[in-house]
Amino acid sequence: MRNVTICGEYCDGCQHLVNDECAGCREEAGCVKMWESGCTIYQCAADKQLFHCGFCADFPCKMLIDTTSKWNSNGINHLEELMKEQSVVQSRCGLLCNECEYKETCGCGGCLETKGHPFHGECPVAICCQNNGYMHCGECPNMPCEQLYTYSCLDQEHGDKPSGGRLGVLRCWARNQT
Repeated sequence: MRNVTICGEYCDGCQHLVNDECAGCREEAGCVKMWESGCTIYQCAADKQLFHCGFCADFPCKMLIDTTSKWNSNGINHLEELMKEQSVVQSRCGLLCNECEYKETCGCGGCLETKGHPFHGECPVAICCQNNGYMHCGECPNMPCEQLYTYSCLDQEHGDKPSGGRLGVLRCWARNQT
């Protein structure tokens, strides 16, 4: 995922990241140096299992507007721009394949293009989705199933930051289909 905060700030040019003072809110679970007690926006997104606020059904909410207007005036605009791309179905499981480092480095076409066989081999989540006639897991009444939950929430090495982020993506994609 592009180096963007939960609230829409781009980390790449941030002085705190460049000076190794901050690893970013995703890596620090919302407890970066500037907000030692924790960022309320990060916590809200984590509680709702969202990669960022743009996936929230209430975007942009009053808390986001009030909090970021003081120091991140472009955050909402950044998220609106990201959502133009990210609100389009990119995978079966809710991963944002257009943001994935493996897309180019491994020549991965993703599970949609490869019919459930991305660069790492057969994906059981994608195969399940295809076999049940769903475009993505957000269409399934059993979402999240145990397998998807494990990938999204319990995999410490490859899982989502914040935990369950792809579940919020799937909910957004499902909302956009109706």
